[in-house]
Amino acid sequence: MYEHGGDLLTVTGDAFICLWPAADDEDLTDATARAAQAALAFQADEARHPTPGGRRLRTRIGIAAGEIEIALAGGVNGRWELLPHGEPIEAVSEAERIAPAGGVVLAPSAWERVARFAEGDEVNDSGYVALSALDVHHGSSAQPERVTDIPPELIAPFVPAPARGWRAESGTEWLAELRHVTVVMARLLGDADTPAERIERHQLAVRTFQETIARFEGASKPGLDNKGLTLSSVFGLPPRAHEDDTERALHAAAAVREALDGLGLACSIGVASGRAFCGIFGGDLRREYMLHGDVTNLAARLAFAGDGEILCDEITAHEVRERFDFEPLPAITVKGRADAVPIRRFVRTKARRALRHGALVNRAPERTVLVERLQLLTEQGERGAVVLEGDAGIGKSALLAEAARVAEQAGVRVLTATADAIERATGYYAWRPVFADVLDLDGETEPAALEQRVLDRIDGAPQVSSLVPLLSSVLPVAIPDNEITAGMTGDVRADNTTMLLTRILSRLTGDEPALLLVEDAHWLDSNSWALLREVVRSVPRLLVLVSTRAPAAASEDHDWLLTLQPLRLTNLAPEHTTALVCQRLGVADVPPDLSRFVEDRVAGHPFFCEALIKTMQEGGIVVVEGGATAVVGDLEGLDVPSTVEGAVLSLVDRLSPGQQLALKVAAVVGRSFSTRTVAEVHPVSGERDAVPEDLRAMAALDLIVPEHEDAEPSYAFRHDITREVAYGLLTESQRRPLHRAVAEWYERNHSAESLAPHHALLAHHWAAANEPAKAVTYLEQAGREALRGGAFREAIHFYKQLPGHAAADTDPARRALWEKGEATAEYFLGDFDRSRELLERAVCRLDREVPKGTLPIARSLVSASGRQVAHLMFPRHYRDRRRAEKAVLDEAVDCYKTLVQISYLNGESAAELVYLQFAGINVGEEAGSSPALARALANAAGVTSLLNIRRVADRYAERAVRMADEEGQSEALSYVWNIHALIEAQRGDWRKSIKASDRALELFGEIGDYNLEAELWQTRSALHICAGDFRGAEACWRRTRELAARNSNLQLEAWSLLDEVQTRLGRGETELADAALEAALAIETPPSDGGTLIEKQFCTAGTRLRQGRRAEALRAADDVIEIVTAKAPTGFIFADFAAGAVEIHLDLLATAEGAEREELERRVRRGCKVLRKLAFTFQGIRPRRWLLVGRLESERGRREKAVA
Repeated sequence: MYEHGGDLLTVTGDAFICLWPAADDEDLTDATARAAQAALAFQADEARHPTPGGRRLRTRIGIAAGEIEIALAGGVNGRWELLPHGEPIEAVSEAERIAPAGGVVLAPSAWERVARFAEGDEVNDSGYVALSALDVHHGSSAQPERVTDIPPELIAPFVPAPARGWRAESGTEWLAELRHVTVVMARLLGDADTPAERIERHQLAVRTFQETIARFEGASKPGLDNKGLTLSSVFGLPPRAHEDDTERALHAAAAVREALDGLGLACSIGVASGRAFCGIFGGDLRREYMLHGDVTNLAARLAFAGDGEILCDEITAHEVRERFDFEPLPAITVKGRADAVPIRRFVRTKARRALRHGALVNRAPERTVLVERLQLLTEQGERGAVVLEGDAGIGKSALLAEAARVAEQAGVRVLTATADAIERATGYYAWRPVFADVLDLDGETEPAALEQRVLDRIDGAPQVSSLVPLLSSVLPVAIPDNEITAGMTGDVRADNTTMLLTRILSRLTGDEPALLLVEDAHWLDSNSWALLREVVRSVPRLLVLVSTRAPAAASEDHDWLLTLQPLRLTNLAPEHTTALVCQRLGVADVPPDLSRFVEDRVAGHPFFCEALIKTMQEGGIVVVEGGATAVVGDLEGLDVPSTVEGAVLSLVDRLSPGQQLALKVAAVVGRSFSTRTVAEVHPVSGERDAVPEDLRAMAALDLIVPEHEDAEPSYAFRHDITREVAYGLLTESQRRPLHRAVAEWYERNHSAESLAPHHALLAHHWAAANEPAKAVTYLEQAGREALRGGAFREAIHFYKQLPGHAAADTDPARRALWEKGEATAEYFLGDFDRSRELLERAVCRLDREVPKGTLPIARSLVSASGRQVAHLMFPRHYRDRRRAEKAVLDEAVDCYKTLVQISYLNGESAAELVYLQFAGINVGEEAGSSPALARALANAAGVTSLLNIRRVADRYAERAVRMADEEGQSEALSYVWNIHALIEAQRGDWRKSIKASDRALELFGEIGDYNLEAELWQTRSALHICAGDFRGAEACWRRTRELAARNSNLQLEAWSLLDEVQTRLGRGETELADAALEAALAIETPPSDGGTLIEKQFCTAGTRLRQGRRAEALRAADDVIEIVTAKAPTGFIFADFAAGAVEIHLDLLATAEGAEREELERRVRRGCKVLRKLAFTFQGIRPRRWLLVGRLESERGRREKAVA
């Protein structure tokens, strides 16, 4: 258009009205020719510019010529609009309407001026011509002189408020935002007789509309096309957004209709709410601030669907249903929507009702509790924990600050851990400032010097000092692993890190009491939760004060917090709200009207109250002069934000555009950020120098608070709501480059070693930047580190994201590693079914499909067994023959190993167990010696021992020990000895089993794998119980429970409780046994955990028998027998429970009579047959089986057979 001498007059919806001015009749012909040339050029060019969706942009263009008038309409608050009038406006609208997509149609007034040098076809005998060609030699090539140096005061009345203050060179694309808005469209009904009357009518309507909308703090804009004058307004745009914008819009719509009706201007109004894209469109010469989204089209459709009424969409009606009455109407069809849209007719405004308050309390009770706990800490050294729970902004942070103030006055050291929503997947993130303070690092960045300083500070035993590299999780610089820590992964690393950090804190509190503040615990990562549990449990002379929100879904961690000393914060009482207002204004009292107004608006919410007062001060509504508060205007007539988010957004909108952009950039960086980071990733280079001042301005508004004010100042969002609001304003196209810039900043400013603690954060930023390859790389690293650190939930989070970012041609082996990683995490979290599903997928990619069903398993077993026999007979031929594929095959072996463990724990069929075992060994032997193969061989020893093939089992066991020893991996060797213990238990040799367990435990101690240690103690407890050694058993299950608490492992806790039940029953302590049983039954057990399910039934049967509840005891004992007969057991403990169930049947038989006795005798006979089969595999129950058979014969009166 500009290339052909035209100008853009106005934009109405998705229509552009362009203008070629002419001085006389001859000039008008030239202008029409240039307009036609521009139209043809545009249509020819647009075919080469497909949209992002790949669809061609197809536009209809109409051209008319003649004389028009341009009226200046409005003028409210200095805002003017251009409204063109005249016959050409109507003609050009009609030409555009009948033009085909991609075509140009000239009205008769335009065609008559270019017909002699143009070609075209008349459209339906209408006099309108579809232009097809134009002689390019006609039409002046001279470009009109353009005035670009226009005084700002002349431009200002036409510049929308959101664009003011933003320089053209500053990158106006960053003004674009995504906002929830409510659009009000008003269509005038009828028309005037003459152009002059029409102009007067339009001016009156526009000014009245502007005045009314301004009263409710919305933005207004008129439009004029062939459909007449349309008055549009938007609520929710900067700089006056409110959370009650939907309510304001309905009030404004009703007021507009009333005002226009009073002027004799009937209208129909449409109101719609939704998400819209708002921003500046255009080029260097002409720009428009526009709104795009379905919500605008819907509001326009509603305005044209009504007849002198207000129609609303369903979203709008729902949002304000408490304030207005609506009448449902038949749904209407809307362009661009496949389904009809439900609508409602506005009826009336409801009478305002008094606000309802919940239970309102002040903070005196909470302060009293905190002071008392601090006194106990300082005077008696009593440790403990208090939990502050409440909604966002309810005052938790204020109470933490009060506790810190009281503690410092008492000489108590204060430490602060703060979690972060973005960093919730980064291990120990919240604890970094705590240990930087405790270790007095003072900004040290050199790894060697840092390590020495840490050693000097902890002055610990050698076994503690050797773990110092584990502190990399909480230090700003990574300390290289040593020989001991290099081999630590998963729970091993997490547990040792927790132990080390706990000891460091214990050393501190050993010298002086301390207060630990943990803020926003709901954002803690799993490692931080584990450390918090251990700190609360074991660190002496430490009071822990935790703030958290109530979770949206059930949470084990939150449930644990509530077992401490919870204090639930609710809204402030009215008198305390008034006190807070006085404090924020810095005055002794405030006018009663202001106090009541604030209370009605905030309902005692502290953060909302503070933000509201700030908003009123910034807007000049409340003024403090000479220590007195003055209210400007009528409070009841003022509309201010009515929710916390609205208050924050209102404050954000009061920032300059440059400051808003800096705030959005900070929101992308995270909850905490440095001035340097924000400045260097800022997308507008010309604004970077202003970032420090911008951040100081935000701090003055309390949107952010300073954290460090040293050489590199840093800040944090005062409340996470503020960050969420700022981030939510960014469009996807804005977020992506910002996330990319943040990720690249981290990569530039960190070495490969120091970047490791930020892998999770980098994965977040690259994923948000829509960079799949980099996102995958960092997600893989983050997943591996999470597994290595025992952060299993976070590992699952990372691995689940990977397929969504991966390319379609990603290597199957790589995908298999993702599935294996997720499966490993699910296994340690106890979800065996999900773990198995993922492992089978991984094995299918790495080796072959795992068979399903009895017959396929049998066939595969024969094949795998045959291959294994061949391996044993011709080892040189098969072993190492696929060494070239070793890396992939070792992963397959590891998958098979875990599948064997799951099959064993679930009590699956022997055929399945043997197949999985041999399949894994076959692959491992062909790949070559490895720790994974050593573990697989140990499993094979266990499986073949179950089949009573002792010689083969012993051969596998010897190979496993030798290979693990040769590979020099303590973890694999300890695993092998653990399997030895289970094999000896299956054979009934408890002494050898315990000896093997001692060796395994010794090796576990070297690597500190507390998770495996807990399993070993639990197994050992079972061995002692089977041998009747209840004292030895108690020591074991108590240790198991300690480790279960440390790792938050509910499965281990259930096992320890069930072992306690058996121990108590063995000692005759029925009440204590019942208490332990109830606690165990309260822990949910998944159906896949067959071992725990049968133990629960066995313990229930024994306890109920002692309590005299015969029917319950009988049912539970029957369930035990059913479980072992339904599926051949693979664990020795299953056989012991079956024998115990038969013994309970016999105890019931001893006191039964008549028909009951006959039925119980039948149950005992059946149970003894079951034991006979089990004794073939589990030799340990053979003596017990004979004893039970003897008791049965004695009950039947066959003394000689009983003795025999």
